[in-house]
Amino acid sequence: MIHDRHPLSREQLSLEAIYRRKGRACPVRLTDISSTGCQAEIGEEPAVVGERVILKLNDHVSLTATVQWSGFGEAGLSFANPLHGALLLQYALSAARA
Repeated sequence: MIHDRHPLSREQLSLEAIYRRKGRACPVRLTDISSTGCQAEIGEEPAVVGERVILKLNDHVSLTATVQWSGFGEAGLSFANPLHGALLLQYALSAARA
């Protein structure tokens, strides 16, 4: 039996966000987004597995996430609280208009 690594469907969109860790903030691109997590292009400084980070999506929405894996300028993040499907749709529409 084959087990899908990501059992929930992921939206094929990318979002710009602010990634805050250790008191510093930097811009990141979020991809492979689902209700439970995403992949983040984080740049050169590697993230630490188990580290908690804040993702600021806009002036009103920030998400807490935990680093699940890290390597080659990317990290897999799991959200502390799952995103509602309607929020994913709203972000997909916003990204399409941008």
